[in-house]
Amino acid sequence: MRETIEIAFLTVIQILTPQQRAALILCDVLDWSAKDAADLLDLSVPAVNSALQRARVRLRERLPSRKPPWPANVDASAAERDLLKKYVEASESADFRAFESIIRADATFRMPPDFGAAEGRDEMFRLWIEEGFGSERFGSVRCVVTHANLQPAVADYVRPAR
Repeated sequence: MRETIEIAFLTVIQILTPQQRAALILCDVLDWSAKDAADLLDLSVPAVNSALQRARVRLRERLPSRKPPWPANVDASAAERDLLKKYVEASESADFRAFESIIRADATFRMPPDFGAAEGRDEMFRLWIEEGFGSERFGSVRCVVTHANLQPAVADYVRPAR
């Protein structure tokens, strides 16, 4: 999803006029009212609405009607199932040694809705330790194996310490 948004944003910058781009970002991305956008851009409300309408039409004309499908890999391979099992066990027992054996050095960790990311295994572990993962104050983790974007995934739920 993040990559789709990044591509859409780059496309918007290239194909829309500055007024259309500003109206679209203010109203559709930042959820401003047309009046607030008009005040900021020194335009009338009808001018902002018109720019927004033209921007949406232009995007519909230029962007694909459907995003390409995700690869269909719903059935995890034996290696993926083994990796998922090891990840769940390491998460639920807060076992950093187990994580060291399964998480690659070039891994990236994101935790939506936060925008930041930990780049690399060492940075991930540093962040987890700073946030108290594995400590009594952190609580415990319960994992549920699921699918996201037709790929195997794990949902981690934190049970706060009492």
